[in-house]
Amino acid sequence: NAEYMGEKTMAVPVPADVWNEIQEVMWLPTCEPEAAQRWYQEAFRFKERPSWGLAQSLGGPCGVLSAVQSFIILDLLARNHDPTSEILLDPAAATASLVRAFVQIMTRAKRASGSYALLLPCAAEALTPAQSAASFTLLSFLSEDNLAEALTSNIAMFQRNGGVLLFVYCVLATRLRVRDDFDDPTQTLVSADFGHCSQNLVNLLLCGVASSNVFDGTVDVGMPLQGVPAPGPVGYLSRLEALRLVVWDERTSGCVG
Repeated sequence: NAEYMGEKTMAVPVPADVWNEIQEVMWLPTCEPEAAQRWYQEAFRFKERPSWGLAQSLGGPCGVLSAVQSFIILDLLARNHDPTSEILLDPAAATASLVRAFVQIMTRAKRASGSYALLLPCAAEALTPAQSAASFTLLSFLSEDNLAEALTSNIAMFQRNGGVLLFVYCVLATRLRVRDDFDDPTQTLVSADFGHCSQNLVNLLLCGVASSNVFDGTVDVGMPLQGVPAPGPVGYLSRLEALRLVVWDERTSGCVG
């Protein structure tokens, strides 16, 4: 048991149905082992310069790193830091910004009647494909402040191998019923061939909804196709915009790309 800012929470075993839902929505059975393995090796690690920049060592989880990096930049702007300058954050300040980015992403993903969920490994070791629900505990929170405190206390788990995947697990456990957001419920969040993030996963992290498209709202083409339901603080940029080969809708343009 633990207490965060007056809110008592109990570490409980991860329910089998929650674990199975997370695994089924993440991976196809045909996912190449090498592609999946890259997710188990990637962590949230900062570069030396810029000191707020996340380092990417492998292909695959880059969509997660990009989304989190965008919210870190948003956090710096909110604190009157100029990310284009050579600002140097000490490790504690950079970690605090990472935690605030996590909280923003999970808040957007959380359903109105739901709670925040943290899946944390029972043992102080990196994630592996052999782990099961029994390898994790589940903490639930109602407030952003308590979530931030718990993330801060356990941030080292996200900064070692598998930390990027662990954060995605937390987002999925917070949202639940993620496939309800999909156009095609047979899709997964990670491609089978190369282990890349799907559009659904990037939308979930940026917009809070794992929709399959980047247009505004819902488009009916004989069947409803789900886009971005509401404007958010972070959106997309493309070099093709300058050539007028692509135009983002209002809800996906955001203020940070």
